[in-house]
Amino acid sequence: MIILDLHLPDGEGYELISNIKSLTDTKVVILTANTEKQLREELFHHGILDYIIKDKNLSYALKELHKVLEHIQTVKTYNILVIDDSAFICKQIENVLLPRNYKVTIAKTAQDGLEKLLNGKYDLITLDMELPDIHGSDVLEEIKLRKEFLDIPIIVISGTNDSDLIRKIYKLGGSDFIRKPFIVDEFALKVDLWIDYRKKHFNELEQKDQLLSQQSKMATMGEMLENITHQSRQPLSIITSLASGTLFEQEMHGEVTKEHLKDSLEQIVQSAVHLSDTMTMFRNFYKKESPKSEFDLEGLFTKAFQLTQSKFHNREIKFINQFEKITPNGYETELLQVFINISNNARDEFEKNKFNEKYIFIKTNKEMINAFIYQ
Repeated sequence: MIILDLHLPDGEGYELISNIKSLTDTKVVILTANTEKQLREELFHHGILDYIIKDKNLSYALKELHKVLEHIQTVKTYNILVIDDSAFICKQIENVLLPRNYKVTIAKTAQDGLEKLLNGKYDLITLDMELPDIHGSDVLEEIKLRKEFLDIPIIVISGTNDSDLIRKIYKLGGSDFIRKPFIVDEFALKVDLWIDYRKKHFNELEQKDQLLSQQSKMATMGEMLENITHQSRQPLSIITSLASGTLFEQEMHGEVTKEHLKDSLEQIVQSAVHLSDTMTMFRNFYKKESPKSEFDLEGLFTKAFQLTQSKFHNREIKFINQFEKITPNGYETELLQVFINISNNARDEFEKNKFNEKYIFIKTNKEMINAFIYQ
């Protein structure tokens, strides 16, 4: 890092910046008494890290410098998604954020931005309103429909003066609004503030989510153990009956025919395999962690029904399904648990109201990047 004054005894410090940036990735902080706004903006476009005014309160200036140093040591893994079709704005944002150790991903269209958001992991989004394919307010609404994106700060950057649109942006979940052409260090400051806010609250929210998920699993464990017992009883009964029948045949007739023995052994093997598959299915459900992966949504519901079928079959509850072919990328086990909990709630409501006919309707469909499940 270089801390550079602008007025030096043998020349102007700002003349060094282009040479420094062309030779090395060294970060440059300006510490000067010069308050000229135009020069300040120009230097940010040249990739300086910060511009600190050296005035009477030098202690405060040094404290600000310390904050800059501390901040860049802690943001090495933070990713920013920029959804903007202006090459000039995108370059401006890169010039500001890359020296601050942020990783910047550019999307020139709304659809490209939504796809990148779905397939990546981002800590902050900057969003233009006038995009070539979809209006920015619709993109904002689309993002906030998904639970996993609710906590990502979104800074809207737009040239609009429409107060109704700005109000709508905040109502749809926008975190901040910056009017074009923006003041570069104001933009940098707001990005740092929102990243710091997310960093402080993310761990707390993550811990709460993990606790709630574990509590939900524990709440259903007794019921699932009952399901394990029920689904294990049938293959064990078949194995016991076939073994007893074969032994009885041997005792009564002194021998067992090859056909009878072959048929009995095949059924025993099939029952044992079914029992093993059932155990594996329940074991996977109770794994503490499951990696993010692509899975078939219809297959997920089939698995959920297999895990709980005894509770619904015994009560004459029928599932009516209408599935689209959807293969989301996410956490299958967590979604499986959610579906089981919702289905169990529906079953409890049937029990309370004593309906003669009991149906649970399930429908899935896809709109843009979102998969919708209706029950």
